[in-house]
Amino acid sequence: MKAAYIENHGGPEVIKIGELKDPEVKEGEIKIRIKACALNHLDIWVRRGIPNLKIEYPHILGSDISGIIEEIRGDVKNFKKGDKVILYPATFCSSCYECISGRENLCKEYKILGENTKGGNAEYIVVKKDLLLPYPENMSFEEAASLPLTLLTAMQMVEKSEIQPYQNALVMAAGSGVSVMLIQILKAMNVYVFATSSKEEKLKKAKEIGADETINYTEKGWEKILKSKKIDVIFDHTGKMFFPSLLKIVKWGGKVVICGATSGHDADIDLRYVFFKQISIIGSTMGARKHLLKGLGLVNKGKIKPFVHDVLPLDDIKKAHQLLENRKVFGKIVLKIG
Repeated sequence: MKAAYIENHGGPEVIKIGELKDPEVKEGEIKIRIKACALNHLDIWVRRGIPNLKIEYPHILGSDISGIIEEIRGDVKNFKKGDKVILYPATFCSSCYECISGRENLCKEYKILGENTKGGNAEYIVVKKDLLLPYPENMSFEEAASLPLTLLTAMQMVEKSEIQPYQNALVMAAGSGVSVMLIQILKAMNVYVFATSSKEEKLKKAKEIGADETINYTEKGWEKILKSKKIDVIFDHTGKMFFPSLLKIVKWGGKVVICGATSGHDADIDLRYVFFKQISIIGSTMGARKHLLKGLGLVNKGKIKPFVHDVLPLDDIKKAHQLLENRKVFGKIVLKIG
């Protein structure tokens, strides 16, 4: 099969395109012909090298997959050969307490596709039936592939925040895939949404998808302006660069929900803000299948729609990585495969 893969870490130049052996299909597994695969910042981090991450080379990146069922080995209910599907973007044991409780993203064997198990930048992938999810209505493969990881991440963040209608939320870095989902989910809940970015074009688009107010965080005094807005919950994945400011901005008794650290992980924290203001700092990684299913329900009702910045062929994967790395994207970059 044709695939994009890495055999060592580095910049976009380390990505190779060539022929790899088709994955073997065992009993109880399903072979998917991949039609599209969306990029995430995770692809960049894995390509650069995540400390202590164990992967087998050649390694195929890519977490967000849409495609068609090519082959089924064993009994699989509700799906048949030829069906369009999207995939839950991680594997898990299916039998531990967390998996049975519907919290599979807390499973000790949890592995994100494209991170520490092979992903979707290839013509085929073989998965267990637990990863199959119904295809969203009236969508292209590229649109469908742009949904899974960011949608389930945003849905869990909102659930953990316990935010209520008519409260105030701040969504940092409005152009990212997760932030685009957050803005739409929060607006569907009648939350008042503030969104930030360093680029006026992204702020304009954030308003178009539902943000009530936007602010450029490169402007002097942006923290003071937001501090006056009585922000109940801040949703962030920027990390080190802005975290000290967020503790000042969020209101007394407010919450900061974090799903990443794109600007660095070693943020300075003044603990006095945390305990004096009684701030709750909540960590969130990925989400369970139930979060993605609930999110797909909102998609099918027209409450949420995917935002695809650009679609590129698999051969242009290096260019796709560069676009994402240079922060020139609003929504998702999607690779068309096959």
